[in-house]
Amino acid sequence: MSNPINGLILVLLAVAVLVVLAAAPLGGRLSAETRRRVELELALVFFPIGVALLIWRAAGLMAAGDKPAALGAVVFTLFIAWSAVRTIWARRKRLPEGSAAS
Repeated sequence: MSNPINGLILVLLAVAVLVVLAAAPLGGRLSAETRRRVELELALVFFPIGVALLIWRAAGLMAAGDKPAALGAVVFTLFIAWSAVRTIWARRKRLPEGSAAS
């Protein structure tokens, strides 16, 4: 990979897939509240990192003069950011009162 951002995105995706696959067998052992907390914490960690890397990639594409690809990267980044907001909002609403994630 000639671009280090592509390598970082690939590693982030691999880690995210491993976390999701590991959560399947382990999730049954956790209580519902603990599972929601873990989901919220993972969303609070992975989504901002992913969005930042995608913004960096879009800026790199724009600097390289590939405007259509940069526009596509921006649209994809906005979609991921919107998904992040919806996921985090849904997880926070389901937590019991007084136990907001810190």
